Amino acid sequence: MPLDVWFEVNRGYSQSLDETRKNLLVIIIRDYTTASSRYPCTKVLPGLADFYTFQSIKEILERPADVMVDADTFSSLFSELPDLCDEWRLSLDDQLLARFSDLEHCLSMSTNALNIMDVTWDRRTTLQEILDTYTLGAATYYTFTPDSIS
Repeated sequence: MPLDVWFEVNRGYSQSLDETRKNLLVIIIRDYTTASSRYPCTKVLPGLADFYTFQSIKEILERPADVMVDADTFSSLFSELPDLCDEWRLSLDDQLLARFSDLEHCLSMSTNALNIMDVTWDRRTTLQEILDTYTLGAATYYTFTPDSIS
């Protein structure tokens, strides 16, 4: 068999194997996330693409072709999934904050309109504190009336 044909056959087999394993994971994740006893509906869960990035799941998906992967293989991860989801959720704040290269500057631009001059940013400030301050400032701004000027 010529080498290029061999690579094409193996690539197709590898893609088929990946799809089979991912489809199996989809069923396992769906069963896990829809079971109300496992996770409260008030908690945000990762999307399927996020589950693919979890190291323990990646290790299973990337096992050699001669290693059998079935529902039981993924089911063994059930005990890890709550912790993995919690870690993912905590990483969301960091991902969001990383998108703001100069958050203090962004906040200071909105200070005049929102009357939140006392906002100071440091790494310990939580995203919720920033949102609470912004909401308070917005409420102050929107409840301001010309009659209150003296």
